[in-house]
Amino acid sequence: MQVAALAGVSKSTASRALINDPRILPTTREAVLKASDELNYHPNSLARSLKTKKTSMLGIAINNLQNSTLREIVERFQELAGDENLQVLLSVTHGNPDEEARFLDMAIELQLAGVIVAGSGQNSDRLNRLSARGISTVSMIRLVEGAEAHSILPDYYQSSVLATQHLISQGHKKISFIGGHKIYTSGRETLKGFYDTMFASNLRIDQSCVHLGPYEPSFGNVAGKKFLETMRESKVSALIVANHEASHELLPFLTQSKISIPDELSIICLEDAEWFTWWHPPISAINNRPKEMAELAFEIIHPKNYGVKNVITGAENFRLAPILVERESVGSFKNPRRAKK
Repeated sequence: MQVAALAGVSKSTASRALINDPRILPTTREAVLKASDELNYHPNSLARSLKTKKTSMLGIAINNLQNSTLREIVERFQELAGDENLQVLLSVTHGNPDEEARFLDMAIELQLAGVIVAGSGQNSDRLNRLSARGISTVSMIRLVEGAEAHSILPDYYQSSVLATQHLISQGHKKISFIGGHKIYTSGRETLKGFYDTMFASNLRIDQSCVHLGPYEPSFGNVAGKKFLETMRESKVSALIVANHEASHELLPFLTQSKISIPDELSIICLEDAEWFTWWHPPISAINNRPKEMAELAFEIIHPKNYGVKNVITGAENFRLAPILVERESVGSFKNPRRAKK
């Protein structure tokens, strides 16, 4: 290797310096980098991976970047990888199982060091194939039936329980719910948490006030119209939004419809977002701790942990406990301003 000769070191030392191996002295690494610059040399990561059957690249497939939880997971994961001089290959699949499958097949071809999938909830065969090839894999956000990979999810059920209990503690008895389809983990579990908490409090659920649909912003407009049709007739005083994507159009729709929050309607969302703090009034939410989920996922799939038996063995399902974030969108049902109306 010409770089090694120019820097006056062995080929193995030059190779380690170019991948920022911590065993290499800073002065030695500086000499090697200077030599590589003079020779206009760039390491061929793909060639090295074909030889070693390992790469310094991680992969992450997500449904979209509109969802604040997914975006925070990607951002934190990228930060952690950057700190360790690891590259991240990102694929936005739009929840399409076929697009996700193509990415997972490519992950095998490129021999990625590890893969995170926060996606369709399908492709268990691909996830198992990755594990069989020695590629550490974690599924997030949705459970993938039949997959042998670790999974990291918010505690959707407890998130819904926490939000419903909070509204009930403020005196609300007529509560509406806007969620996602029950074919998805979050859709099923948040709806069950809402039902169980209402029943445990001996409160009746008006089925005309439960609206389920796709995890898409446009559903917010559709659900908002349905909600307004029943809100006053059913005397609903509070709303749980368990479909985060829908909140992007739902909240503007309610504002345009002149719904006074929280005087006329209290609202809490089951995923937090930075822009909720900018809304008027700021929106109460459940923090599902996406940054902590990303940190746990990174710890599991980090190349240095692969094959280390005492890190985490066997496929485990990790659930992170939610945190209630109280803001101004939830008020007491006995609010004096309400009584004056």
